[in-house]
Amino acid sequence: MLWYEDSIAKAIQISKDRKCIFLVYVSGEDELSKKMDETLAHEAVSDACKDFVAVKIKSPSDICQQFSQIYPVVFVPSVFFIGLNGLPIEITPGHLEPEEFNKKAQDVIKIHQSQLSGTANMDVDKTRAAAAAPVAAAESTAPAAAAATPSTLAATPEPERLNVAPESMELEHTDQPATEPLVAPPAEVPSTSAAPDSSASDSLDQRIMYAKEKIQENQEHKQVNEEKKEKEKEIGRRQLGKDVQKLRRGQVDRSLKEMQDEIKKEREEDRRARQRIKEEIDRDRAQRKAKWEQEKVERELMQKEMREKKMQENQMTAAEREAARREISRIQFRLPDGSAITQQFKSSEPLSVACSFISQHAGSNIQLYTMFPKRTFTAQDMTSSLLSLELVPSAVILVIPIKSVLAPKTYSNNFLGMILAPLFTLLNFIYGIIFGTPANPNPGDSRTTNKDNENTVPSSTTSQRPSTAYKRRSSPISRQEGNIHKFTSSQDDDDDQSTWNGNSTQQM
Repeated sequence: MLWYEDSIAKAIQISKDRKCIFLVYVSGEDELSKKMDETLAHEAVSDACKDFVAVKIKSPSDICQQFSQIYPVVFVPSVFFIGLNGLPIEITPGHLEPEEFNKKAQDVIKIHQSQLSGTANMDVDKTRAAAAAPVAAAESTAPAAAAATPSTLAATPEPERLNVAPESMELEHTDQPATEPLVAPPAEVPSTSAAPDSSASDSLDQRIMYAKEKIQENQEHKQVNEEKKEKEKEIGRRQLGKDVQKLRRGQVDRSLKEMQDEIKKEREEDRRARQRIKEEIDRDRAQRKAKWEQEKVERELMQKEMREKKMQENQMTAAEREAARREISRIQFRLPDGSAITQQFKSSEPLSVACSFISQHAGSNIQLYTMFPKRTFTAQDMTSSLLSLELVPSAVILVIPIKSVLAPKTYSNNFLGMILAPLFTLLNFIYGIIFGTPANPNPGDSRTTNKDNENTVPSSTTSQRPSTAYKRRSSPISRQEGNIHKFTSSQDDDDDQSTWNGNSTQQM
């Protein structure tokens, strides 16, 4: 495609002079414009449009804005085929293939040729109408001139009038063709008669006056026709302007309607898309909720099963532990001197076994009882098992000798001694409980020999403790809390022998 590189005004003038089609191509920077550039650069398209005056306009630009004020540019790229009357013959928006574009160009050429033929016929009609007016005037004056010719053959006309009249007619009617004179020239008038004739001069004056009147009428008629043509041209121009405005309004209305339809379509598509997304979200939410509920139920069932299983395991473990604890009875014997002896027995063994064990250390004449609950064991309880006596898994038994340790010998032989003997016995018992045994115990006392027994586990033996632990301080035999005195052992029990951490927890 050969593009006109000069200004658009010159291109329009050249298209009017050549009476050819004025092609305007509005291009952009998108892919469709690039494809349309390739179509217009095709050889077949260039051959088909070789007689066009083609102009290329870039969008956006100032020239494109000026062009769009006259011809609205709705789509880019677009090709405008503009005819001689300034109206677009064809507008091709978007991209077209070379074959399709050639078909459009051929159709535009045919329409343009039909417009050219119609314009030529109108020009011929106007020319014929303009030439017919002076011919009709000449035909109307021809009979009068023929009637006056015989009378003037014998007379010689005045040369001044004959010479001046043609000049005046030529000055007053310069636009008439020279080949159609209204009055014959003086050379054609015969001059055979030398005598002047008054009637001939009068007829010549009449003819001249008639010719002047006809010329004036023709001029007036021509002026009226010109005014009428000017009015028709003005009406045509106004009608053309109205048509152009109507075309522009139609194009604007169509473009606005297309834009409104496009906006409605886009809004409807957006609404449908939002509706689809909303439905998808609702479905996903319902699925997640159902899945969460199912997982929750499964999780609760699993947790319930785990709790039940753990509870069963704990119950079994507790039962096993309780059974294991009930199989062994750990009994701590508290002696009157404050010492303690701990020994383990089978829960099925009778109390007599425990009594026999402690008799080896405290003597046979002893009494066993518990503080919590407060109970004194009799000879009938010796045959009962430790389990039935509720001494399982552990218990504390107080060992009290029945016979007093210090018997008063001073008063044993008299009556006063018999009366005071129970009192001294009670005092010795209390003294032995509070202050312990006398300083010189018997060498054969069983308590001094019990510490090396293999079956006993004395609580006074201490184990190896780490340097970071501490041992509880041994308590005195008795301690006072208000008005209440409480007995304490002189030796540590198991809790006193244990190792304790700084946070009051027992170290294993």
